[in-house]
Amino acid sequence: RICNYYNERLADIIKTPRLEPGNSHAWYVYVLQTKNRTDFQSYLHNSDISTNIHYARPTHTQPAYQEWYRPCPVVEQACEEIVSIPCWYSLTDAEVDYIVDTIIKWSRK
Repeated sequence: RICNYYNERLADIIKTPRLEPGNSHAWYVYVLQTKNRTDFQSYLHNSDISTNIHYARPTHTQPAYQEWYRPCPVVEQACEEIVSIPCWYSLTDAEVDYIVDTIIKWSRK
């Protein structure tokens, strides 16, 4: 519910997860992508909204995969730009709206 709302409200503002028709998503994290990740995180932090960076290191660069390493520039760039925002089920509607409104304000600054 919350993540679908994020998709509806944020899709024109920041890169959101794409859900193909006929598919569903577990939404254990809600990951956005922006070239201005540091600024985005700082803005949200200053607005008392937590963020996290999941998947900070691409799988293909992990030691267990060294033997098969080859550059994957799209994945490497994505790992530099992704950031997760709160999506836990206990968020109130007011908290979700605050997160959305804050992201919209960030996009307009």
